[in-house]
Amino acid sequence: MTIENVMLTLNRVPEIALNTGTDYKVLGGFFLTAFAVAIGSWATIYTFKRTVRSQEKIATAGAIRASRQAWINELRDCSASYVAAVLQISDLRGKRTRWLKAKNIHMEEWRAFQYFETENPAWVELSLSAVNEARIYRAKVEMLLNPGEEATVNLLKAMDVAYESEGQSTNNLPDLCDEIVSSAQKILKAEWVITKQGR
Repeated sequence: MTIENVMLTLNRVPEIALNTGTDYKVLGGFFLTAFAVAIGSWATIYTFKRTVRSQEKIATAGAIRASRQAWINELRDCSASYVAAVLQISDLRGKRTRWLKAKNIHMEEWRAFQYFETENPAWVELSLSAVNEARIYRAKVEMLLNPGEEATVNLLKAMDVAYESEGQSTNNLPDLCDEIVSSAQKILKAEWVITKQGR
């Protein structure tokens, strides 16, 4: 048995040429798929942004509505508390007047007031408390309102007239307090309409 050695030499690397041409169907499908993905992404982003804007509007409107409602409640409470304080001042001063008349002491004498206050120390505290309460609520109402509006001026004027007349023995204090309520209701009604509309 003989083994022969064969030697094969390659002078160059074989060349493989593959020419399939351009497959326009595959290329078109690829671009169409890329276009669909891009349009889908854009639509998703656009819809998301629109939803976010809509939710922001709703949240903002809700916050404004809640803020306005709190403002309405605060103005209502302050106006009612002011009326109550003015009526309490009137009641306290009426008590003083009745006490002085029962003792047959004349109101014109400043000593009569001192005598009354000495005899009724609790009255002094109640009177000062009511006066301070009225002043506090008057200031709160003034700060809650726009000073340039006619309705504000009317309400504050009605409050001042009621406060100033309570010291005089006028029988129309309830009417003056009703004027405060009426003026406040006009402001509250206008604000309620705005709140209801969501502006």
